[in-house]
Amino acid sequence: MTEQRKQSEKQIQRLQFDRFVIDRSARTLTLHGEECTLPARGIDLLWILIDAQGDTCGKDALIERIWPDQDVSDASLSRLISDVRQVVGDTPAQQRLIQTIRNQGFRWNPGALPIPVVATQQAPPRARWPWLALGATLVAGAVFALRPNFKATDVGPIRAVVLPVDVATGDDQDAWAEYGVMSLLATELSRFSTLEVVDVQSTISSLSQIEYARDDSPATLFDNVCGSLGCTHLVDSRLVIEDGDTAIDYRIVSRNSVSDGARVSGGDILESADRAADQLVADLAPVRPERADVASMYTGNRVANQNLALAVNAALNRQYGNAEQYLNIALRETPDFAWANAYLADVYAHTDRADEALALLDSIDADDVAIKIFSLKIRSNIAHDSGDLQTAYAYAQSMEALGRDIDDPLAEGTALMNGGATLQSMGRNAEARKAYERAIALFTEHDYRLRFAQTAFNLGNVDYAEGDIDAAERSYRDASVAFRELGAEAYLSYVDYALCALSKFRGDYDAAVPCFEQVRDLSIQLGDREGALLADAELSGIALARGDAEAALGIAQKTYDESGEQYAYAKSYSSGMLALALLQTGQIDRAADIVAERARNEWFDPRPPYVFISANLAHARGDYEQAVALAEAVRDSQDDAWTDEHQKWLDAYISDRDSALPAIENYYTLENQDT
Repeated sequence: MTEQRKQSEKQIQRLQFDRFVIDRSARTLTLHGEECTLPARGIDLLWILIDAQGDTCGKDALIERIWPDQDVSDASLSRLISDVRQVVGDTPAQQRLIQTIRNQGFRWNPGALPIPVVATQQAPPRARWPWLALGATLVAGAVFALRPNFKATDVGPIRAVVLPVDVATGDDQDAWAEYGVMSLLATELSRFSTLEVVDVQSTISSLSQIEYARDDSPATLFDNVCGSLGCTHLVDSRLVIEDGDTAIDYRIVSRNSVSDGARVSGGDILESADRAADQLVADLAPVRPERADVASMYTGNRVANQNLALAVNAALNRQYGNAEQYLNIALRETPDFAWANAYLADVYAHTDRADEALALLDSIDADDVAIKIFSLKIRSNIAHDSGDLQTAYAYAQSMEALGRDIDDPLAEGTALMNGGATLQSMGRNAEARKAYERAIALFTEHDYRLRFAQTAFNLGNVDYAEGDIDAAERSYRDASVAFRELGAEAYLSYVDYALCALSKFRGDYDAAVPCFEQVRDLSIQLGDREGALLADAELSGIALARGDAEAALGIAQKTYDESGEQYAYAKSYSSGMLALALLQTGQIDRAADIVAERARNEWFDPRPPYVFISANLAHARGDYEQAVALAEAVRDSQDDAWTDEHQKWLDAYISDRDSALPAIENYYTLENQDT
């Protein structure tokens, strides 16, 4: 390590992890700026573990350092560990920060090491692409934060130039990053239709012919570069080493302002660059809210029209409480306002009042084909949510036919999207993909960005179900880009959830747990109760994967019970987790009851291990021949949805049948099992 880096480390007194900042000199821990109630010994414990950089700290050594010259038992250390875990959001079952190393001691999770808080560089915490660390993914292998809305640094169209990166690592081998990271940042920014980014080759060529010095004042730097390239914004960045990790400092320079310096850090240069690109997008991409054109829906009452417009836009952004208030005002003005009644039915459907929604739809007397299409969409959604998939698909097909009849690409595309979702729920992924691809073509042609993003997200779900994780990530990122351009925060929770799921799929549970916890919290904040329940179901699955069946059972049972009859999908998904947890804890009869309920309701999930729950039940009963037969039946019904992961499960059942020995030990995952 160079003397410069040693000196830099000595100066670091504050570190950030998760949502916390720990201060060495002040011996404080703060959460969102508020000081946490934690004794000084707790702060000392955190620093000792953090300074060990992922190495295990023995119990005796910890006691000696925290209670010098005192006769203290292991119980005191255990209580202190428990107190600190409670403050930072850890539990013994989900050790995302402080990990117990059996018979050795404790350590700080090496995958979640804190990053420095440098006063001259610190910007408000921003979200990172959850995908960054599967690499990190969707989700980073480190810590995730939920994303803020975009904020434009200046008003007006943006033409950005990404300058070559100033490599200040002290290692000549990093020289490639000058243009390599520059290219990565420029490529990521160019994905946004609201940003124009000067291509890298033109930038490099132009800079070689003008007066360009990085240490010029921001105004001079802007005049020299943008005077030649005609840009409105400069991205000026530097690659440094901090605490053994790479970090990228950047600022955005425009004609009238210079942004506060910001620092992002990652495990290697590319991860840091990915995260820097994410923050740059958030800083540069202006919000472009998609507004519904409601002029064709208006009546002769100006006040009613105004409130309908407000309601439609509120509903578009999932602000259903506001939408309902506006619609009620519109209906007081004009009680027979068909579109207001239709949108009120839609609000009812989205707020778990399906019976009221259907009754209101039945009362609407209108010959307008557009209203009929909109009503079919609501009915399809209600049928889908209640588990009546055949009816849901029939409504979607009727809606698609009407959309074609009146040459309405938005209606036709929305019907294809709804139909695709229903087909996917029925396990007909190949048909769902075709429907989504047709919808995306329509939405792209006519620039329906919100619908495009929703469909891209659904297409990612098909990719994920079929085991093509890289394709799923691409689809999710396309959706994320569009949602962020539109400032559609409510839909971002869905994308973040999906990115968390990719992290989970790749086995990066240390990253997935806090990711799902934050998605759950955001869902609650947005009033999306089902989203919160689904996040909890995922946490149950992670506990199963980690071998903590009792914890998984507790979470799954709670999620299943709270889903009730209102949240059909959450109940179907949590029922799968519950059945697997019951099998894992030896409660075979109770598991059989859940499996029977899933069959009655036609609850189907094509992904392993959920699609093999019945086979696992047979296996748990010792009927290995039946387990193989049930798994082969799944294979025969899956067609092109059968993946290598599916085959691994079938091979495991066959192996156990042939050997007459139960090698499958965990009914949730085959990882680390001798099958």
